[in-house]
Amino acid sequence: MSSNPWIQHVKKYAKDNGISYSCAISEASKTYKKKGSKTETKETNPKKETNVKKEIWTPADEKALQLLEKLNSGYRSVNKDHLISLREKKARITS
Repeated sequence: MSSNPWIQHVKKYAKDNGISYSCAISEASKTYKKKGSKTETKETNPKKETNVKKEIWTPADEKALQLLEKLNSGYRSVNKDHLISLREKKARITS
């Protein structure tokens, strides 16, 4: 068995959860705790969401919406999903 604690943890996680080693590599990081570390595992001590981006309505969004609406009103076919998502974003932010 490997002397690397991370590899040991991944192998044990894969065996305990009945998944492949390659799948366990990403999933095992949620439960791994470095030895000698004073921090708890990610599952028991989730970080506060500090990197949440605030949604804003930019002039570029407005221009894109106007262009898509103009194209949509004519004979051209546009991506309706994109047009709808822009309208929903504008409604969410400006309300």
